[in-house]
Amino acid sequence: MNGDSRAVGSPENFHIDVGIRVRERRKAMQLSQDGLASIAKISKMTISRIETGKQKMYYETAYILAKALGVGTDYFVTGLSPVEEVSGLQKKLRGLNEKQYRYIEESLRMLTDIVED
Repeated sequence: MNGDSRAVGSPENFHIDVGIRVRERRKAMQLSQDGLASIAKISKMTISRIETGKQKMYYETAYILAKALGVGTDYFVTGLSPVEEVSGLQKKLRGLNEKQYRYIEESLRMLTDIVED
């Protein structure tokens, strides 16, 4: 992914930035527009219009496309892939002292227990 696609432009062009990210992720997954349309169950025309910035993406469509592309909806805003997000988290964890690290570890354990229940 090139650095330009991550920079969020002016608010008027936000939908263009989002479209670029959709296209980049689709291509990274080696999917055609037809292939993505089939997986997401939305029209190829809609995907084409989103990718070219001719159509703004509503949350429902963002959710469907994110799921089909294997990313969170925040990817369309930030441009960060799940791998990059984890990498950033790993850097933050490495910067913690042992007490902070143990606190985070215990907090995650408790949250996991809550989610599993």
